[in-house]
Amino acid sequence: MALVLPLALPAASAGDTPAETVDEITVFLAAAQSHTPEDASAALTNLSSADALFDAELAAAAVSPYSGPIAGEWGAAMDGAVLSVESADGSRLAYYRQVMLKLQYALAWAETWHALNASEDAAVASAWFPVVAQKFAWDAAENDAASAIENISARPGEIAARRQVVYDVTVARFAEKVLEEVAEVALNLPSAPAVALEKAGEGLGYFYGLRFALEEEVGPVQASLAEGAVRASVAAAWRADAAAAADAKAALDRALTPFLGTDDLRGELLRLHSLAGLVSEEYGAAVDGGAVVDPVEYNETLAFLGELEDRWEAIAPQARALPGGAEVAAEVDVLLLDLHGDVVAKGDPSEVAAHVQTLQASFSTLRSMAPAPAGAGPSRGTVDAVPWLMLGAVVGAMAGVVLAAAAFVAYLRRAISQAPGAAGGARKKGGSAE
Repeated sequence: MALVLPLALPAASAGDTPAETVDEITVFLAAAQSHTPEDASAALTNLSSADALFDAELAAAAVSPYSGPIAGEWGAAMDGAVLSVESADGSRLAYYRQVMLKLQYALAWAETWHALNASEDAAVASAWFPVVAQKFAWDAAENDAASAIENISARPGEIAARRQVVYDVTVARFAEKVLEEVAEVALNLPSAPAVALEKAGEGLGYFYGLRFALEEEVGPVQASLAEGAVRASVAAAWRADAAAAADAKAALDRALTPFLGTDDLRGELLRLHSLAGLVSEEYGAAVDGGAVVDPVEYNETLAFLGELEDRWEAIAPQARALPGGAEVAAEVDVLLLDLHGDVVAKGDPSEVAAHVQTLQASFSTLRSMAPAPAGAGPSRGTVDAVPWLMLGAVVGAMAGVVLAAAAFVAYLRRAISQAPGAAGGARKKGGSAE
């Protein structure tokens, strides 16, 4: 971290949550911007305070492998912010401030997902996720990721079932924000270069909330292409180069298209699988003996079921067009109708669970039929296994031929040795030797 002034620096108080610390850092960064260029000393003091708080936040809770790169970006942005203050360049400070603001959301998301996926720590996930939810104005009543986190906090045993919902919704939102900000860079050049520079900072900061997901989902090559496009957008903003900014936006579109899931049938079928599981879980807690025993859980069941139906309706034509997909898609249509009827009629939860299991099996079948998304390439298993399978088949065939030949020769020798003439000859040779 870059400590810009050797002052008595604040640290996050013992009772701070990540969300509270982000708010404090935001206040310091805003104060630094307000003091530039008139009062450089005050601006630097506020930057130093923000830096100390971010250091304290990292030391207290950052455990994911992605916190290091985010911290490195923060340090570089802090160095740039200090130079901007010293040179009285308010536009450049605004850019670095946006990078640092968005890096906090990126860190919060990385820590949330690490807590859900690696350590299954509901308390840590529930402490960090509000930072992300606050930025996107999410609450549990309106957003299924926020609702899933709220339920995880209340019932930690549900982490496994709900983590995919949190992941899908949040990563998609980060991807949308990166695209949105990079598009704004192109839109504001050359007429408003200062605004374009701020937007470039937002896009770069948000990208670090997305980068690790890109690496996991489509691999490091695609992640590097996306990062290159984002950084090209930043460079275009510095140079006020509208054409280069438009090229960067087009490159980012190409890099993120296979990841966003809008045209990724396999990814959407995986989401449907997860949503169906949530319908079953919520319903099991909501209904007993034909009566609603938990209205909140029942309303969540209806919400998840509605989203499941809407998402299926959107991709059903693609599913039916798959080779062999029409029959399976027809089964999904029937199963969804049955599931909806059971939920509305408040039927036996075991029957709902059985319908969901069959529905999930159908989604998995369709997913196995769907091609890999464009640009993502075949799965590692396909790439690695095919040459070895071919080599194994060739070696196996050769070995089979050799073994068959050896067995035939052995059989022939035995048959010859047991023939009458062969036996007499053998005895004669034996007699001569004696």
